[in-house]
Amino acid sequence: MFKTLWRIFVVIVLLLLLRTNFAPQTQAYIVWPENPNFVERVKFQMDKIQRNAQDLPANLEIELMRLWKDVKPSNGAKLV
Repeated sequence: MFKTLWRIFVVIVLLLLLRTNFAPQTQAYIVWPENPNFVERVKFQMDKIQRNAQDLPANLEIELMRLWKDVKPSNGAKLV
C-alpha cells in the first residue's frame, strides 16, 4: 500500500515538474504612455515638491512668529 502511494506521489511530482518546465512562461510588458509630456509633468512635479520642501523652514518660522504674536499678552499685562 505504501509503495503504491509513494509511486503515485512521485508521478504527480514529475508531472508538475514537466508542466512547469514546458509550459509557456508568462511575460510582463511595460507600457509607456503615448503622451511624451508625461515625463515632463513628473519632472515639474518633482521640482515643485523640492522647492516647497526648501521653503518649509521659512514657512514654519513665519507660522511660529504669527503664533507668538497671537499668544503674546497685551501691553498692560504683568509678568508673574
